[in-house]
Amino acid sequence: MERTESRRTSERKAPEPLNIDYPAMMDEILNMPGDVGNAYNRFRRYSLLNQALLMSQGVAEPINTFRGWQELGRQVQEGSKAKFIIRPITIKRENDKGEEEQFLRFKPVNCLFTVSETEGDDLPEYEPPEWSEKRALGALAINRVAYEGVCCTIR
Repeated sequence: MERTESRRTSERKAPEPLNIDYPAMMDEILNMPGDVGNAYNRFRRYSLLNQALLMSQGVAEPINTFRGWQELGRQVQEGSKAKFIIRPITIKRENDKGEEEQFLRFKPVNCLFTVSETEGDDLPEYEPPEWSEKRALGALAINRVAYEGVCCTIR
């Protein structure tokens, strides 16, 4: 029996190019209400570009993935359409020398649903991330040292 290529790979379509009006999007980003990012970032942190993409799709409420809503005891309603964001993907391939190389690409993915497209348990209370001096200094690789005064004489 002759082995044939799977139907799924042989019928795969090339992704349609994403037409984004970046100047208009930048204007939208600069004029976004200050609390919109909090709605999007309730469960995961999204980049400013993805927040603007969500806003351009009319999203102004908490969002999550299909599985994320299930983990919170909620189910996405039948017929709901996922909103898209841009996600990084890593591509591995061999170069001319036979060495494996990795490339980072970005791909639009329909993967997010708004809370109004779900039903089920009440959402947990929102707990904004607390600011921590220790965490901030660690993230910036800064060591706190005691002030020892001026080390030289001023004339």
